[in-house]
Amino acid sequence: GAAAVGAGCTDPAEVRRAMVTVVDTAPGVRVDYLEAVDPESLEPAAVCDREVRLIGAVHLGVVRLLDNLAAVPGSAHPGDTP
Repeated sequence: GAAAVGAGCTDPAEVRRAMVTVVDTAPGVRVDYLEAVDPESLEPAAVCDREVRLIGAVHLGVVRLLDNLAAVPGSAHPGDTP
C-alpha cells in the first residue's frame, strides 16, 4: 500500500488491493480490515493524493494484530514524511 501511494496511486481501492496482496502472501494470516484513511479524522480516504495512514487488523492464529503506517505520494520509502 505505501509503495503504491509513493508511486503515485491515488485510488484508495487500488491501494487496499496492494495491501491485501502483500498480506495474503503470508501463511496463516487472515485479514480483518485494511484501509487508507485520513491521518487526522481516520475516515476512509476518498483519494490518496496527500499523506494517508494505512491501517489494518489481521489475525495470525488466535492473535489479532493492529498496525498503521504513513504513506506519502512521491515518497521513495514507505513511511517517509515530507
